[in-house]
Amino acid sequence: MTDRLRRTFRASWSTAAGVAAPRWLEMLVVLVTFCVAGSGPAEAPNEPPRSARPLTVMVPMRDGVKLSTVIFVPPGDAPRPAILHRTPYGKSRSGTRYVRAGYAYVSQDQRGRGGSQGVYQPHESEIEDGYDTVEWVASQTWCNGKVGMTGTSAPGIAANLAAAAAPPHLTAAFVRVAPHSLFYEGRFIGGVFKEADTGNWMRRQGVSEEAITAYKKRVVLDERWKRTDLVFHRHQIRIPIYNAGGWYDLFCLGNVSNFQFLQERGHADARGKQRLMMGPVGHGRLRGDLAYPSARPESDEEVRFFDHWLRGADNGVSREPPVKYYMMAAARLPIRKERLANGANMATQGEPSGPILLNPRARDHTGETDIWQRFYRLHV
Repeated sequence: MTDRLRRTFRASWSTAAGVAAPRWLEMLVVLVTFCVAGSGPAEAPNEPPRSARPLTVMVPMRDGVKLSTVIFVPPGDAPRPAILHRTPYGKSRSGTRYVRAGYAYVSQDQRGRGGSQGVYQPHESEIEDGYDTVEWVASQTWCNGKVGMTGTSAPGIAANLAAAAAPPHLTAAFVRVAPHSLFYEGRFIGGVFKEADTGNWMRRQGVSEEAITAYKKRVVLDERWKRTDLVFHRHQIRIPIYNAGGWYDLFCLGNVSNFQFLQERGHADARGKQRLMMGPVGHGRLRGDLAYPSARPESDEEVRFFDHWLRGADNGVSREPPVKYYMMAAARLPIRKERLANGANMATQGEPSGPILLNPRARDHTGETDIWQRFYRLHV
């Protein structure tokens, strides 16, 4: 900055006076300029510097609770789309991937976690807090009003529930390994509490044994469960969502079900705009000697998806088949049938469809072609 100021002063003086400026005058101008700049008003507390350096702020929710939020903004003054990540695992320390792609990146500790205020109750505040945070982000001067959400597992659940609240400025979401029903996929299986998955997960989040014991006793799907279970709210989702799941994942059914519902029977603003990718992955690293060496990673799928919906980029996303899935064969040696396939839905002509419950053309034991149709008739 000093060199640029000197060059500007020299050029201006030479043009006006016809001679080179005295060195003492040049130094005086630089000194005065920096003194005046340093005496100006401090940057507003919610306005991050125009660089990728993070700024942590406390964002107020509708009930007055404030959530700890870190903001990364690329260099430059132009407002830009923002990507929001809400997590119980500790907000991000870096937003490099999104900042390099030209997005503002916002990561937030969920209520009662990390530096946030309030009491932590897993997934029970994500509809309201998600809505409030999306709208807060959209109102900042560094955001152009378009917000995307991203998340894996619990942060993915938070993104889905925020989308179900239908905040006006939420434009798209990229969700990895998240269920359609926390009650049936994440909490109880046939009325039995999932001790390993849910009980141990809650302990790692600092939930007390007393609270976990009370949780276990809530084996009936009551109105309190329904208030925060996506399956009872996803008809309100109005945005395109990219569901990325894994054939070995505990929420495998959820990713597929959410895609199918939103794509075919969802809100009019959401139908026909959904995407699904299913790969040979689990909820973490595969154990044992399972390996799929020819599997293609997500690569740039997320950024391309956001570029299309948040920036209007004509990058081919809208013309691609809505479903990409890894057709598994041997788990040890790659063979010719083991590959990534595309389709309009989970079954394509001439291709194996995968597990029967994930095949929308399959019939269950009642003869119904859609296994979730019976679920809705019983529970919704």
